[in-house]
Amino acid sequence: MDDSDNDDDLGLLAPYNPGPPHPARIYSYWLGGKDHSQADRDAAEEVICQRPQVVRGARANRAFLRRITWYAARDCGIGQFLDIGTGLPAPGATHEIAQQVIQGCRVAYADNDPLVLAHARALLTPSSSDAGTCDYIDADVRDPGKLLASAAAVLDFTQPVAVWLLAILHFLADTDDPAGIVAELAGALAPGSLIAISHLTADYAPGPVTAGTAAYNARVPAPVYPRSHSQVAALFGDLGLQWPEIVPVTRWRPSPQQSPGGPCDIYGGLAVIMRPPGQPHPAHRPATAQPGHDPDTDRLAQLVAEYPGYDIWRETILDRTRYVARSTSLATRPHTVITASLIEIRAELTAAQPRRPGTVLPPGPGDSVPVHGPAP
Repeated sequence: MDDSDNDDDLGLLAPYNPGPPHPARIYSYWLGGKDHSQADRDAAEEVICQRPQVVRGARANRAFLRRITWYAARDCGIGQFLDIGTGLPAPGATHEIAQQVIQGCRVAYADNDPLVLAHARALLTPSSSDAGTCDYIDADVRDPGKLLASAAAVLDFTQPVAVWLLAILHFLADTDDPAGIVAELAGALAPGSLIAISHLTADYAPGPVTAGTAAYNARVPAPVYPRSHSQVAALFGDLGLQWPEIVPVTRWRPSPQQSPGGPCDIYGGLAVIMRPPGQPHPAHRPATAQPGHDPDTDRLAQLVAEYPGYDIWRETILDRTRYVARSTSLATRPHTVITASLIEIRAELTAAQPRRPGTVLPPGPGDSVPVHGPAP
């Protein structure tokens, strides 16, 4: 690219007219970015005065993006991403994380904010290389049909796609039918696709969050609408939520190396498209099913009883099934065990710590060696 091309791209950002406080610039301020005006800083600080934890929530939401993108690419093998309402470019973007795992992945960012699109197109021009394909789409989440049609120029919707709706649906009023938008997006996705939502809530601090929301809405032209746990759950409809379902984003599968801390004011959840639209979607949860469904379920429930310090569950993406044990305490080692069979997961847990005595885990399909409980 020559100097004239650079001048044209940077011209998208000039002349600079800050205008009223802007949601993307306020969010950038909370993240520690530099793209904001005095009006943005004043609005951001007013919210901080009412609810100081808003900064922690914004940064926790960014960390949630990193974890779910890593999970989608590394654990689920998904190489296509649709990030809706992406906001101003910031380190740790979806394409940066996904391309570390899957070379040749495709990422489409969608936003209808002229400011966001101007920054994005100046800093990251549409590209296609061995590392992957990345493009920005001018589209409004309120028109999912048009958004999907535009994204189809970058993504193959006959294959699994990860769709991120992070900190975007709380800008939609109930009259915008956010649940209907999620359902329409889900209906276009192939089995094995993922949908993630993060959303502002006042559940943990009703007074301060309500005051912070009022301060924000009084200054910013785009108001926000906090929702309760049940209201956020309703946005997913009948999609199969992955464990731990809908929790504060700090509690969604935190890194074993970091303490998740207390709850923040943003719920997060991740759902998998298991079947064609219109058919039930089984949810992935820690094993709580009653014995008698199938031998594997019985053995899973028995293992949960043996190791009460772990959440243990089975999850399937497309034709790949695995078993996960995650400690309820960050101090426990191993904290997380992921294997292809129950016999392997039990062997690792048994080697690390004693289990409840008096139980025998019978072998299952693919397990050639019977495992017995400790001698009395």
